[in-house]
Amino acid sequence: MADFCQMFPGFERAGTNEWLRNGPYGDLSRRVILESKLFYVCVEDNEWSLAVELVQKEEPWGLPWMENLQKQLYQKYLDGMKKALLNRLPGVGIRTGAWTSGRIKKEECLV
Repeated sequence: MADFCQMFPGFERAGTNEWLRNGPYGDLSRRVILESKLFYVCVEDNEWSLAVELVQKEEPWGLPWMENLQKQLYQKYLDGMKKALLNRLPGVGIRTGAWTSGRIKKEECLV
């Protein structure tokens, strides 16, 4: 979390007991660990590992400036999450499709 917040100072640690639903009617299964005005970074138990997720905040009135800014920043934040995780881990699993996954190793991402 410290590495990610250093790259993106707009994020700060969330409260100790903040949870999000998995979908509009899903369980409160995502624990919020970081938060900005536009996104949450959450962790979720996905039965075989711990998923780290970037979740867009959605305001009920759907402000266009917010959606456009989220669209511009989403990939940048995902890349920052990958870099922060690989600074501490030898590799991370990634989702590559609905039923497929892959693995990124630290050596592959030395940039």
